[in-house]
Amino acid sequence: MQKIRNDIDDAIKSSKKYSDFKFVLIAKGYEIYDTGKYFTVKTPYFSRKVRLDRTFGDNYSSGGIKERIYYKQKEDLPVANLKKKYYKKTYKGPKINSHLLNTSSFYKLYVHYLYAFKILPAKIYAKELTPEYYKQKRKNDMIFEELNFLARNKFEKITDVIEYKINIESELPMLKGQRECLWRKYNKTTNENDKSTILKEITQLAEKIDIAQAHKNACIRIINRYSQIKKDYEKEIEVKNKTTELIKEDKKKKMRCR
Repeated sequence: MQKIRNDIDDAIKSSKKYSDFKFVLIAKGYEIYDTGKYFTVKTPYFSRKVRLDRTFGDNYSSGGIKERIYYKQKEDLPVANLKKKYYKKTYKGPKINSHLLNTSSFYKLYVHYLYAFKILPAKIYAKELTPEYYKQKRKNDMIFEELNFLARNKFEKITDVIEYKINIESELPMLKGQRECLWRKYNKTTNENDKSTILKEITQLAEKIDIAQAHKNACIRIINRYSQIKKDYEKEIEVKNKTTELIKEDKKKKMRCR
């Protein structure tokens, strides 16, 4: 029973959809009888059927399994400890070249005097890191990834990014359809060698789908960021134009007064 529970838990963790969960169990040698209300399996460990919710509880009913699959990301999120303080250690002393230390006698003497005059070991300063620091760091990392993405694909205009996004959106359903067909083929085949080759093809397709989805998300972020930057730039130009007009009006008024 513990082996069955472990198999089901592993299948839930490795699945993004309820249909994928069933395919994983079938790949493990299970026979599935899902009526919608009750989820029963015939296991490779013994002959009798097992109704999961009756044996393991409500978390293993068809509804409980769906909830665990589709909401597992929310469940796995760690609870923020706002009282805990995080510190970043920074070394502000002179850095020692290990190669020169082993090869140069003059450099050894230099390091000796650094210790003698108590320059080494230098103090390590601990700086408190706030949640805002981590937010800004994540934002900076995201922008850096987007710039790398633009450089790798050699995009010159925002229209190039939009076209690339459209191509990915048309390609994704085809890839997902191919994966579903391969799962059906895997389910029908009985030869183990054929099953292993089909599984390899499925994993390769899954990697392609993940990469395509990541590229699509990057394109969406770049397009949104571009539109926001454009709006900010237009507002800045408007403010500059208004200030220049006000300055000109002031000068004209001063000239009239004279």
